[in-house]
Amino acid sequence: MVNRNDRFGPCQRRMENVPSTKLKPIGCVYDAANSTTVPTGLPDTVRISGQSALMADAAKASLHRAEAPELGFVASPSVVRRIANSARSRLPDAVFLRLWRRKYIGRFPKLLRPTTFNEKIQQRSLRPAPRFAELTDKLAVRKYVEDKIGKHHLIPLITAPEAFTREVFDALPCSFVTKANHGSSFVEVVGNKAETSFEKLQQLAQQWLSLDFHSIARKRHYQEIKPRIFFETLLLQGGKIPADYKLLCFDGHPGRPIIYILVISDR
Repeated sequence: MVNRNDRFGPCQRRMENVPSTKLKPIGCVYDAANSTTVPTGLPDTVRISGQSALMADAAKASLHRAEAPELGFVASPSVVRRIANSARSRLPDAVFLRLWRRKYIGRFPKLLRPTTFNEKIQQRSLRPAPRFAELTDKLAVRKYVEDKIGKHHLIPLITAPEAFTREVFDALPCSFVTKANHGSSFVEVVGNKAETSFEKLQQLAQQWLSLDFHSIARKRHYQEIKPRIFFETLLLQGGKIPADYKLLCFDGHPGRPIIYILVISDR
């Protein structure tokens, strides 16, 4: 079982503190029911630049100014949230990722000379290769998969309309999956079309399309993706959504790549 409140998942937490050069080939499956303790010590070699520290202090100060108990004013949670979001949006990508990982991992990442799997992912977020946008776009990557291993490995695509209209909704089958191509977690499973409505899905689609995933996750290659809504066939196994397998590959060697497998079930 996967805890949906776990932002990174057990597999990523496990590998965060394992230098990729020391990982061994493994044939195991990680269960989200198991947990590990992440060291919280801050390495002496990790420092935030003076500019980064000043911007972090400015963000904290803006939150303090949101409340003035001596004047009888205490900011509502929505006001504080807006101020916090505004402060975060002004942080440079590298500073944002450092502070974000410190909060959720327990230490600042080494972005200039990454050694762990997680740190290498963060570095790639800041320095994406040109092909990353195509591989990340959930629609564009279909052509890549088809060219590499064949169309039969793709989930059948129902439609990818330029605009989601009532005519598109009416033409959808009784069950399907609604997705957006430009971010993570943009998924809505519709097991029975009669239990939803065009208005509900349209509102959800508009919410997804309004989001800039680069500003959320600071992964720069997302800036090059044009947001689209699309619909795929709902795949079921025994009447249930099948398990999701995520293969994390790195430090590969000819004929014997190193792969960690994460299995997510009961979604």
